Amino acid sequence: MKLLTVMGPPSAGKTSVLLHLTRMLRACASLRSGLLKFGDHHDEEAACIRQGMPLLTGLSAETGRGDCCLSALDEALQWAESTYLDLLAVESVVSDERNAALTAPTVFVADCLASAPFSCLLPDGAELVAVTKGDLVSRAARETFIGELRKRNPRANVVSVNGVTGQGTASLLRQLRFREIDTP
Repeated sequence: MKLLTVMGPPSAGKTSVLLHLTRMLRACASLRSGLLKFGDHHDEEAACIRQGMPLLTGLSAETGRGDCCLSALDEALQWAESTYLDLLAVESVVSDERNAALTAPTVFVADCLASAPFSCLLPDGAELVAVTKGDLVSRAARETFIGELRKRNPRANVVSVNGVTGQGTASLLRQLRFREIDTP
């Protein structure tokens, strides 16, 4: 099974990016995907249902908050296998350095409307950064934001993605590396 981890600050557009990615994966590679979402999920539940994507939600056992909890991953993998998924997308909010370091995400979603990109706790291990809401700021502000992200993590590839239209999703998908997970 393939595993896709997406993390970022609240309201950065994580679910929108995931929904565009999984729609494209279903069309191009016939991958059946499901979403494990930690934290608030009220708005996204309807979008997942419309897209025919199974959704599993939960809270961190350690904190009671919606932080990514590695102990829940085994249970989620069992759920994914019982649902016959090819891809499990795990989405979580990064709320502190400890959680950011726990799981280096495959994709980190950064919001151009944030006051400073370095304040969003971009993990050092982030391989790929999806920059959202770039259409809502000036070109100079967007380029400054992306430049600050590249200073924070020069190894990460940065791709602009529009969470509403999906523009940039194909570029993101071309650079994406999935983790292969053996299911229990």
